[in-house]
Amino acid sequence: MLMPIVALLTCILIGHVVGTKVIADEVKEGAGSFHREKLHRVMVRWVAPVMLAAILASELATKVFHLFTI
Repeated sequence: MLMPIVALLTCILIGHVVGTKVIADEVKEGAGSFHREKLHRVMVRWVAPVMLAAILASELATKVFHLFTI
């Protein structure tokens, strides 16, 4: 249960506090170019946090409320 929390906080930190430009600059420095920079920005700022929140909610529902058990 700790892994989705840490991943969600990492996405929020990189996507909204530090900024994805820092990561893009690091990739460009190492590889020379970053072809999917816009996709990376959208994924880290919006898509990944929503998916991680869904995973965390599902896990909490399973552990706390005993839902979704097979």
